[in-house]
Amino acid sequence: YQGSAIFGTYYTVEELIAFILRHVRQRSEQYLGQPVQQALIGRPVTFSHDPAVDQRAEEKIRRAAHLAGFAQVDFMPEPVAAAAFHVNRTPHEQTLLVFDFGGGTLDLTVLKVSATGQQQVLASLGILVGGDDLDSAIMRGKVAPHFGTQSAIDVNFDGRLIPFPEHLAELLEQWQTIPALTRPENLQIIQRGIQYGNNRAAFQALETLATQNYGFALFQAIEQAKHELSQQLASTIKLQLADIHLAVELGREEFNGLIGTERAEVRRGIREAMAAAGLNPEQVEVVVATGGSSSIPAFQALLRHEIPGAEIVVSDLFGSVTGGLAIHAYQHQLASA
Repeated sequence: YQGSAIFGTYYTVEELIAFILRHVRQRSEQYLGQPVQQALIGRPVTFSHDPAVDQRAEEKIRRAAHLAGFAQVDFMPEPVAAAAFHVNRTPHEQTLLVFDFGGGTLDLTVLKVSATGQQQVLASLGILVGGDDLDSAIMRGKVAPHFGTQSAIDVNFDGRLIPFPEHLAELLEQWQTIPALTRPENLQIIQRGIQYGNNRAAFQALETLATQNYGFALFQAIEQAKHELSQQLASTIKLQLADIHLAVELGREEFNGLIGTERAEVRRGIREAMAAAGLNPEQVEVVVATGGSSSIPAFQALLRHEIPGAEIVVSDLFGSVTGGLAIHAYQHQLASA
């Protein structure tokens, strides 16, 4: 992915990121009343398992920060920043597992903290599983059939049903790829389903979803239901727009079943991080859980099972990383003053 055309103007990825960073810098300067030219930016432990791709991703963000007006740019792994936020509030000797589970990635870091607050990172591991993957699992297993993925688009001359094409079903798994359904060759398949398939209403809803650009709204509804399942045992995925009349019940246990692959990946990551740190689970005293996906009951239960003796501290889900970055930046300024 190199960039995107927006209202007829093409922007590179760096330029798009720079719009956001420039706004942050300008707001900071207004608040502080002085120029802001240095930035400490949090990054996941792993952008990609390919080291070259990982390095390119960081360099894109660095170039974006320079475009936004930052002269000096440094990076810090997000779970290390989250650990600093926790230690700043509870400064004592402890062994931590930071479980930073956000929308795009899961970052795991094992640290020893001294009585003076010094952090020694024993192991860091990035797992390419995030909240977006959980949304995709719900879409794939529960919602997509309402848009025809388990229906036939036509009947062959010998009476055999022609199933929904797999490559179109895959485009439904992320809101970013749903617009690709409007390509002429894909629309022809959908319209064939409307005319000849065995579920006209579902294919009509699919056409509306794609052509009216409702994919993002659909995934917002999925995410909202997912959030509700952290507080209650059942929820409903609702979307009522034009030809789309969606009201899908989803229970917590059913959700847990849909995300079985992702739960297995998270369990594997925890075990690998502990092995890399050279520690047994009993040696971890505190698990710091941060990031929106860390509050999901299935993953809270997984943490209690894998690290049974540790206290699980749910840190500021959406502010611990930025808070820790601010603490590190402040300490650096003091040390260099």
